[in-house]
Order: sequence, then structure tokens, then C-alpha cells
Amino acid sequence: MRKGIVLYLDREIAEEERWAFLSEGNRLSSLLCRDLYGICFLHPGVEEKGLEAYGLWKLFVIEGTEFEEYDFHLFGSALSEALRGLPFELLLFPHSQIGRELACWVAEAFGTFAVTDCVDVRIREGRPIYVRHVYGGQYEQELTLPESSPHVVSLNLHHLDKRRPYFSSSLEKIKISLKPAVERRTKNLETIAPHFSTVDLSFADLIIGVGAGCLDGEVLNLVEELSSCMEAPCGVTRPVVDEGYFPKERMVGQTGRTVSPKLYLALGISGSPHHMAGIRGAQRIVAIN
Repeated sequence: MRKGIVLYLDREIAEEERWAFLSEGNRLSSLLCRDLYGICFLHPGVEEKGLEAYGLWKLFVIEGTEFEEYDFHLFGSALSEALRGLPFELLLFPHSQIGRELACWVAEAFGTFAVTDCVDVRIREGRPIYVRHVYGGQYEQELTLPESSPHVVSLNLHHLDKRRPYFSSSLEKIKISLKPAVERRTKNLETIAPHFSTVDLSFADLIIGVGAGCLDGEVLNLVEELSSCMEAPCGVTRPVVDEGYFPKERMVGQTGRTVSPKLYLALGISGSPHHMAGIRGAQRIVAIN
């Protein structure tokens, strides 16, 4: 089997993000002239026809009842062991909670580096250049890794688009049975969905932006009511934080959080460059004065 690009298929991510992830893998395999493989636990969360459409040649499925529930140490150890039998140059993860954890584990296991939260991968002179946003998204950082070791990268799926595939393939499914080298260290007693108001803004699909134009008691009450009705967290500008209405972790902008929701509803926001740097990744912005 030739060296290629391996996608970790996380069945927990949203369908739209999953197709964007497959699109990026298909694009890179075409530009780098490498075969495209997938690896997952139990099942990929996508029909095999969908994987074929985006050029996957082989799908490696790690099987075992131990993998029905996620455990960082268990999954990280098993994934590293399975990958040792696969010749890969580039291993891509979605930048989800699970993806970024496993990326760091695998990178350490292979004695290489993990580049996390990439917003783009550019090909220059046949080499991949990994792009990250820094300083609240105002600047881009380009990173390269040594060619002597495999590259491990997590992709921020909010910055990727679903593209038409460059080519399709005939998929071969290969089952991998592993005896875990480590024991499960955690047990899930109950899954409690987070309250919408406490969701990490970096992963929110809908955000209500609150600016200085809303610094009125009556208006703020209406904003809170709107947030509750839409079940959308609030992201705020610096003046709102300075006045003490919201904590600093809710601030969006150059010195705050960088967000990329499907919809950013901006209320009473002037649109300063400081704030715009933090919402440049939003798919749609609706501003209300």
C-alpha cells in the first residue's frame, strides 16, 4: 500500500461538517497525488457510497465493544497502534473536542508535531503549508513540518466548504481487531447537554452580537429574551465588557474570541476593525442598528 493521506472520521460531528472534511481530504489527495484513506472506530457515520464519491480507496474500521463509548486514553492508544500498520504522510482530524485530543496523542506517539485548528492547507512547491489564525484572526500564521516525519493536523471545519469531488474511487473496507493496551479510565454516567448561554462561542452555529448600542436596561432585557427564544449565546464587544454587563470570555474581536457561526446577528454594533477581525469567519452577518 502506497503512502497516503488518512482521514480520521469522527461520527460525532455534524453532517455538513463531515462533507466539508471529506471535500478537503479529496482536494489535498488530488493536489499532492496521494491515495486517500479513512480510519474510524466502529463506523464512519457516512454511507460507503459517500466515501467513494470523495475518493477514499480504503476504510480501516477499528472494531470492539470497548469502543462504543469514547475514552481519551483508550481511543488514543488504539488509534496509534492501528496507524502503525498504515503508511501515511498526512493524518487529518476534524478540530472537534475528540479530534484535537486524539491529534495530540497520536503526534506524541509518533514523535512528531500536531498542528491544530488549521483554517487552510496551501500547497507550495509540492509541500503542504498549514495556516492558522492568530491575534483574533487579524493575521495568518503559516507553518511547515519536516518531511522526515508524518504530519498530524486538525482542521477547523467552520472554515471549510463542501466542494464537488475531484475524483471518485472504489472503496475497500478493512476491519481491524485490537486488544486495548490500556484500560478505560472514565465512565460516562450521564450526558447533560450544555445550556445554550454557556456554549463555547468558537463552536456556536448561531450567535447574537451585543454592542454598545444595546447598553440600556430595557434593550438588554429584550436582547436576553431574544437570546432565550433563539437559544443562541451572546458574543459582545469590548465596551459591553468594560461596562461590566458580560464577562471577558464572551468578548468577540481581535483580543477576544474568533468565531465562525452560520449566522451572526449583530445588534447595536458599530463594526470596528477590532470586532470585525473576530467575526470574519461567519457565513452570514445580519446587522441591526
